[in-house]
Amino acid sequence: EALACGLPVVASYSTGTAELIRSRENGAVCRAGDPEDLLRQMKCLRPRLGDPALREASVATVAELRVENMLGQFAALYDSLMASR
Repeated sequence: EALACGLPVVASYSTGTAELIRSRENGAVCRAGDPEDLLRQMKCLRPRLGDPALREASVATVAELRVENMLGQFAALYDSLMASR
């Protein structure tokens, strides 16, 4: 939800969310169970909260997850697998 609003997120490596985060591009990833690392990542992002590039990258991440995009990716994968048979 934060990404959809254009806000970067800090996720831990223990969650699936971390797979969506490109560090310093649309958020940051910290080590699970490491509050110091969480704070460090939050401090790194704070000065960039008003950065339009960060906002756009956050929103773009959500757009990649739209059902329409995912269906297109699955269809392309299916087509390539069938072509290789």
